[in-house]
Amino acid sequence: MTSETCCFSKDSPCPNWYLKSLQPQAIEALITSERMVWLLAIHDNNTVGILAVEDKSVITYFFVHPQRQKMGIGKRLWQFAMGAKAFGPALKVRSSLFAVPVYERLGFKAMASPSSFNGLAYQTMVAFTLSTQGS
Repeated sequence: MTSETCCFSKDSPCPNWYLKSLQPQAIEALITSERMVWLLAIHDNNTVGILAVEDKSVITYFFVHPQRQKMGIGKRLWQFAMGAKAFGPALKVRSSLFAVPVYERLGFKAMASPSSFNGLAYQTMVAFTLSTQGS
């Protein structure tokens, strides 16, 4: 939804392969995949937030519309996901470096030093789901 604008700068532009992965055709193929779980935040018939998880363990997309950020939408999507018990014991994400503080506030921890893939810098992080906390 907003990844191409919030994670990159003129000095470090968004790689073309990543922009293509955000196009409707690419997303449409993922929506129909049985490997994906999609949680949407809807307001006035508009999607204002998305949390998509692949294989019950990897966050693929987690975005909130820029005009709706800092309103708790992402936190509520996360809390719903944690309470849904639809995922495995841990969720992993390759966070943009821009979003690391957001994931840390949600309880994610860095697993290694930042890395990059085809021009896209990221931080691998993990959080344990509610079903494993306190065990």
